[in-house]
Formats: sequence, structure tokens, C-alpha cells
Amino acid sequence: GRNVGTDDATPSPSAQAEASASVAAAEICEATAVNQRGFGAGTLDVVWCAYGRGEPRSIAFTMEGSFAIAQDSFFPGRGTLWLRPEAGGAITLALHEDQPVDDVVADVTSREGYAATEASAVTLGGRDARVLDISLEEGAASGDVDPLIADDDQDWRLQEGTFTRVWIVELGGDTLMIAAGEDLADAVGDALSTIEWGS
Repeated sequence: GRNVGTDDATPSPSAQAEASASVAAAEICEATAVNQRGFGAGTLDVVWCAYGRGEPRSIAFTMEGSFAIAQDSFFPGRGTLWLRPEAGGAITLALHEDQPVDDVVADVTSREGYAATEASAVTLGGRDARVLDISLEEGAASGDVDPLIADDDQDWRLQEGTFTRVWIVELGGDTLMIAAGEDLADAVGDALSTIEWGS
């Protein structure tokens, strides 16, 4: 006989399982993507598999930039993302898992051969952050001090006669460091003032 007490529109258990699997698959970070909308420079959309491809979390953000980044000019590393603007220079993001902002600031400012300005408190997209300029101490050589950012493929080394501006922002228990050289520091700072974090 017919089961009178059920709604014909109720999905079957197998349909519910398929829906759950597709939701779970949608949350997996399959590939880092960097896209720019607008003519020349404009809105930069980033989804970064910072925790690794296939992991169920990523770092996503949107910001307005005066610099253009070509679609093939970004390079994800192990816990890093390197953005190469068309006009030159680099913007690098480095993830510090399970480290508070103050610990990352203390680590960077206490490195041998580094000179740092006082860290200023800022807010990036509603999140607490610090910004500071880092340079080589007088008499220090780039090759003799630890890199600011290192991964398996490339390093960010401080250079003589210039500074690197660093923003260090809290991301739910992890900390993200964003670095830009002197030539891009102001433009990146302006862009970061417009950042909106994704989920």
C-alpha cells in the first residue's frame, strides 16, 4: 500500500547524502585564484589555498588596488602567496598558523640585522593589525641575515638602502603577514584600507 503520512517532496536519504557531499566538496580549496576586475588596475579578488590544496579552508579577500596583477603573475608557495604587479616589485603574503599578532611582530623586530620602526595599530577589514617598516641595520648585508619571508621556492630578503613595509593581521587564531617594498608600500597600504575578508 501507499504510505499516506509522508510528503512526496521529501528527498530520499541518498539524495540528502549527495547534497551533503557536494556542500563539503564546495568548501575544499582546490586551487589558488587571483583575478582583477576593472580596466587596468581595479578590484583584486583572491582565494588562496594558504593551508594547502584540498584543505577545507582558505584565505579569501577583495581589495581595490592602483596596481595591476596579471592572471599568471601570482605564485603560491608553502604558506606564502607572491603577487607580481605588472609594473614590477612584489607583494607577498605569509601565513603564521597558531601564532598571535604580537608574537609575529616580536619575532620580526628582534631578528639580528633588522632595524624596525615602532609598530602602529591599524584595522584591516575590521581585523586588528600592526604596520611597521623594516630595513637592514647599518652595516648588515642582505645575505648575512635571515630572510623576512622564506618558503621552498623563494625568499623575501631585505635590501640595502631601502625598506619593506609589513602589515601583520589577525585571522581567527592565525596571523597573516603582508609585505611590500618601498616602491609599492603606499599603494599597497591604500589597497589594504579597502580590504574585505571573505569566508
